[in-house]
Amino acid sequence: MSSIFAQEKYIVPELSSNQKHVRVLSETYAQMAAGITFAKEQGVEPYDYGIFVGSIFAAYWSPEIGFEDFVNSLIRTWESLRTKQGAGLNITEASENTVLMEFPKNEIAKFLGKENPIATIEEFVEYFKGMLKPITAKLKTSATIDLTDTSISFTFEKK
Repeated sequence: MSSIFAQEKYIVPELSSNQKHVRVLSETYAQMAAGITFAKEQGVEPYDYGIFVGSIFAAYWSPEIGFEDFVNSLIRTWESLRTKQGAGLNITEASENTVLMEFPKNEIAKFLGKENPIATIEEFVEYFKGMLKPITAKLKTSATIDLTDTSISFTFEKK
């Protein structure tokens, strides 16, 4: 086979930054969902799988980071987990010791598929709850995550 023929058959597309971002989001959510599903198949609930993942991540968080830097890091992360066209993270309350924010649940749900999703939005929320538990314990912060009709709400409190 000539290299010219191969180049015509397999073309590397020119993607915009937004197209690349959406693709990475799709892969990120798919890998999280696959992990949740694998854990369930092993008899591990999404919350407990989240604790396992969070324990790995907690090793990289320094207790000296402080509440403000921790919350700002999470804000950057969650803002990155949405599409350019999607509604962003909304900070609904902020004080020195408490931050409440909401993330539109459809920003995750649209990547899960409507029929036979790999994992449900409810399982993602349980996974996130578990994942944050070892991190917040190390950083002397509490986290509450709730699912509403339209969003995933987060409450972070400095202990």
